[in-house]
Amino acid sequence: IHLGASLNPDETPSNPTRANPREEEELSIDRLIERHVFGVEPREVRIRGGTNTVTVYVANPALADGTWLEHELRAYREPRHFSTDPAAAWSVVDKVHADHPTWRFALSCTGGGKQWRASLYTFDPHDDSGGSVEGQAKHATRELAICIAALRAVGCPESDIETATSERRGG
Repeated sequence: IHLGASLNPDETPSNPTRANPREEEELSIDRLIERHVFGVEPREVRIRGGTNTVTVYVANPALADGTWLEHELRAYREPRHFSTDPAAAWSVVDKVHADHPTWRFALSCTGGGKQWRASLYTFDPHDDSGGSVEGQAKHATRELAICIAALRAVGCPESDIETATSERRGG
């Protein structure tokens, strides 16, 4: 049974609904980044004073069951907006570099300013080849180029990336 943060007037406490309904299998670039880069899986947290739960995207153990009111959890109900928010996208670069200190990041704009290319590559000062590419992507926005390159670098299945980007395009 999935519990919800609010009950409809005709529901009984034995048959609650989820307050934050979503497709459990839905893939998005932001959800993939949370999972593969930041290691955050969505989890259910019980609302203080009841048995209803809400799905949150946060690894912080301080967000424990039964200690927070629903309005206090709003900021955690969706993944961060890595694929559209420049600051969040740069946090992806920072996290990948923290986890892989020998990797370097490159970002360039090509195609007359219409295409961004992001690359994560292994840097070895003793290797004249310039290093090996861990992940690379081209996209119309720098945020999506960063996210897709990071997902490829950390080993996210290409089929998941393709599904998430095709859903974003609407099909």
